[in-house]
Amino acid sequence: MAKDKSTILVFQDGAATPVAELAPGPDIYKQPAVGGFLRRTRSISVMGPQSLQAFYGEIGGIELPSLDHNGIGDSLINKGSTWYWHQGEWLLFVLE
Repeated sequence: MAKDKSTILVFQDGAATPVAELAPGPDIYKQPAVGGFLRRTRSISVMGPQSLQAFYGEIGGIELPSLDHNGIGDSLINKGSTWYWHQGEWLLFVLE
């Protein structure tokens, strides 16, 4: 893996190798700001079905499928997205 870059690796049922690689990208993003740049650090978290429904339901305009398990939150400060496995494919819900 390259320095200062990461990829979300998904393992299933204790497998030794990942079943999916999601969202490769830099660990630290530089965003232009007055007087220079803001540094934003990437983080991932667990997004439960109730949290996903509440969070994206508040934003509006996003039609979610029936949710019955956790998703993977992938975010920066004030920005984020969630990866969710649904009917054989990865769905990406984006917050802008």
